[in-house]
Amino acid sequence: MVALCLLSLLSCSKGQPELTAEDLAGEKFSEGAKVKAPLGKRKKQKATVLEVYGKLAKLRFADTNIGWALLKDVEPQGAVSHPPKDDTCSAAVGDRVQARWSTARTFTNGTVDEVYGKLAHIQFDDKDVDWAVCADLKPMTESDSDEGGGSESGVSEAVTQCKRACNSNCKGAKNKAKCVGECRRACD
Repeated sequence: MVALCLLSLLSCSKGQPELTAEDLAGEKFSEGAKVKAPLGKRKKQKATVLEVYGKLAKLRFADTNIGWALLKDVEPQGAVSHPPKDDTCSAAVGDRVQARWSTARTFTNGTVDEVYGKLAHIQFDDKDVDWAVCADLKPMTESDSDEGGGSESGVSEAVTQCKRACNSNCKGAKNKAKCVGECRRACD
């Protein structure tokens, strides 16, 4: 109990929210741990932990996607900690950016709706969501916006939509992971 109180005092002095007993109660994952977690707005699926960063885990999903998930949404639930205090992000909440969704090679337009250490949570224009490393974000220019009619943006959007449709297109396939992989490669 004393350790929890000390941890709470330390976290408040750094300007970070207090960690609750529920936050600390989860499992401490290491690289290679097997879990179930959602990717974006999708249902939970099998994944392997690649990295743990504060309240998030970077995961490699069974369908070959790589993405971040909140530890509270992972099964079994993961223990939350604070990100390193020196990690910062040049993006701010409300910024319009271009980011990669999961393993996509192309950038998709979106808006930053949360910043957490070196990561930004992106609400993509197609209503999907994902976390992205801030250093990998591109600020949007006028020509990148939907109203600006940038042709590269439209191509990027079409490829992203194609890849996202692959998961549902492969429902019932004998080897769903193989089907999804082939479908996504065909989108490029």
